[in-house]
Amino acid sequence: MPEYPVESFRDTAPPRRAHDFGYAEGPSGKWEEEEESGLDLRRIFTAVVRRKWLVLILTMVGAAVAAMAWTQTSVRYTAQGSIWVDTEDRTTPAEVSPIRQPGLFETSAYIELFRSASVLLPVVEEFGLFLEVADEYRPLLDGLDLEEQFQAGSYTLTVAEGGAWNLEHAALGTLDSGDSGEPMGEDLGIRFSPRLRGIEAGTEIGFQLIQPFRAQNRLAGSLVPTVPGGANFIRVAYSGTDPERTTAILNAVLERHVEVAADLKRGRLDETQEVLESQLVTAEDLLARAEGALESFRVQTVVLPSDQATPISPGLELTRGPVFDNFFEMQTQLEEVRRDRARIVAVLDQLPGEGAPVESLEGIPAASNSRELEQVLDELVTLRGDLRLLRQRYSDEYPPIRDLLEQIQTLTGQTIPRILQGLVRELSDREARLTSMIDDASNELSEIPVRTIEEQRLRRQVQIQENLYNDLRSRVENTRLAAASSVPDVRLLDRAVVPVVPSEDPRILLAGFAILGGLGLGLVGAILLDRFDGRLRYPTQVDSEMGLNILGTVPRVKNPGGLRKRTENHSAVLEAFRELRIAISFAFGSAGPLTFVVTSPSEGEGKTFVSTNLAVAFADLGRRTVLVDGDTRRGDAHRMLGVARTPGLTDFLANGSTADVVRSTDYPNLSLVPCGTRGGSTPELLASPQMAEFLGTLKSSYDVVIVDSPPLTGGGDALVLSNLTGNLAMVLRAGSTERTLAADRVEALARFPFRLLGAILNDTDPSGFYGYYPTYLPSYLTDVDSADALESGGRLVLPGARDRKSDGKSDD
Repeated sequence: MPEYPVESFRDTAPPRRAHDFGYAEGPSGKWEEEEESGLDLRRIFTAVVRRKWLVLILTMVGAAVAAMAWTQTSVRYTAQGSIWVDTEDRTTPAEVSPIRQPGLFETSAYIELFRSASVLLPVVEEFGLFLEVADEYRPLLDGLDLEEQFQAGSYTLTVAEGGAWNLEHAALGTLDSGDSGEPMGEDLGIRFSPRLRGIEAGTEIGFQLIQPFRAQNRLAGSLVPTVPGGANFIRVAYSGTDPERTTAILNAVLERHVEVAADLKRGRLDETQEVLESQLVTAEDLLARAEGALESFRVQTVVLPSDQATPISPGLELTRGPVFDNFFEMQTQLEEVRRDRARIVAVLDQLPGEGAPVESLEGIPAASNSRELEQVLDELVTLRGDLRLLRQRYSDEYPPIRDLLEQIQTLTGQTIPRILQGLVRELSDREARLTSMIDDASNELSEIPVRTIEEQRLRRQVQIQENLYNDLRSRVENTRLAAASSVPDVRLLDRAVVPVVPSEDPRILLAGFAILGGLGLGLVGAILLDRFDGRLRYPTQVDSEMGLNILGTVPRVKNPGGLRKRTENHSAVLEAFRELRIAISFAFGSAGPLTFVVTSPSEGEGKTFVSTNLAVAFADLGRRTVLVDGDTRRGDAHRMLGVARTPGLTDFLANGSTADVVRSTDYPNLSLVPCGTRGGSTPELLASPQMAEFLGTLKSSYDVVIVDSPPLTGGGDALVLSNLTGNLAMVLRAGSTERTLAADRVEALARFPFRLLGAILNDTDPSGFYGYYPTYLPSYLTDVDSADALESGGRLVLPGARDRKSDGKSDD
């Protein structure tokens, strides 16, 4: 075979390093990733693709959780209605009527009325809001009612054959049982007769009974009343899972609110009318007494001589009329003051007390003229009206009733007595002044006959009683007219309609979160597994962790249909070995024949596949190449090249015959030295002088000597052979090589006197090993003129692709 000058096949390209795969040398001298941004998106994408099943499974789990959340999550509907509130100017003077015609409350008070027991408790009882049960079982418990005293808690109603039932309490155990239609829970304060015929036996209906006032508080918290800016109406919203039931509850609340507001206003009018009518009866009786006293006096004095015959001094005659008028007016005022003070003191003696006759103060002129007292009495009347309405349904232990009683007690025990005591002091001062004035005027009237004075006094008394009676009768008539023409301050403006579109639908959000959460967990899991993966995955790990140059990469061989004799990516694999051939040549240099050992950190890295096809690549170049199978323990190169295993290297080292061990192959310019007979002492033969002499003989006869050695974990054979050749190439398998193990082995090689040419990356997948870029494009094929030329254009040796040649010797 002709000799080829080394320069004839060497290229000018240096050995490949990490920067050829997207990496650059950093300040520390180690290779770092060349990134345009802070994230290595290619590595993340590769990690996700590699563990796509994990991402897919977790995404499917998220989808299953989303489906469960979709079926279990309740959708809420919001119904809206509004009421109209008549709000007139409260700053205008009060009318002559005994009450003010505008409404009882301000708008804010009507909002608070929505939360009152008078409005909400009847709605709670009507719709059974004290009962909490699943919507599917609510029709079965429709009509359940409670006594005033009942046992609250969680219940389970179990249906038996024929509609029989069994009632259990979560804390008290079994409490009652019966047949369909029989009363249930009478001893527990429950009024209900379940109709359970046709219900599947074994059905368990769980429900909970809560106190009505708690249900009322829940309902109050769910109502959302709002007043649009400057508007005269209140908009109320209420949400629930059943749109029809939600709408019905809201409409019941609105109707009850309007009804209670009208009752409060009409109740105050009726109470005021009742008080005024009682005062009118008293005034009528006093007027009758005054008229009777005057008539009786005139009858008794009709036979006496007239007062006109009584002699009166001329000066007194001129002032008789004014003197009489002033004297009797002061006398009348003094009597009124004394009477008012006595009546106020009588009321004070009966205070405090809920039933104290404070309404009688309306008929006392001195009290009725006090504006402060009038306001307090109005408030007291309102509180008593509310109290009367609540006492129709509840006992005095009900919290709102206790609050009203405390407010009434404060008014009757503190506020009203304080005001009345001030009025008593004012009346006492006025009485003293009038007494002094009357004493001064009595001297002027000493000459006036007693009969005239008495008659004038009686006439004055009749006039006073008549004025009081007329005033009270006018006020009673106005009150009756106001009660008859009373218009509620609140009326229903818009009834709630059944909502069609849900107001709260968390299903989409929950489903999205579940699916995205599963996808996110899958992505994060894939990235974390990639970060903590101990196997070789990326070119940067070869350079940064092992300190090796990358001589080249060999793509994964793709076999159609699992056949070992064919490959889909023949061109890409073949071109990879051609490029590897060039890289090793430049890494070795030009001194002497190209001699090196091919090994790997552990078994299964593909060193025999790489060394065999690399030998074929050198032979295709026309260089005389010999492949020495130095793996005397488990060598397999003879199978790949189709020759017999014996006699081989171990046989030569043991017996000394060279001619029989160098075998020719089907590949021109390529010879093979098989491993030979396997035995326990074969590793020692590799370290013998005969092995060094044998390699020297091969170097003198061949241009390229490639030694396939055992892996580094298989003993010291690889180190012995590397010392003999002086060069070592390390095969690393993507996705299989343990990085820590490989790094430890490479670090240990630094103590030996041979050169580590670099690393050969085997079994790389372009989709998962993104550092590999094929240099041979399938679309850029060489045009050939014949099938023979195409066949000779490049060959690969695949594991098990050839049958062994039968040379009459056993392979074992």
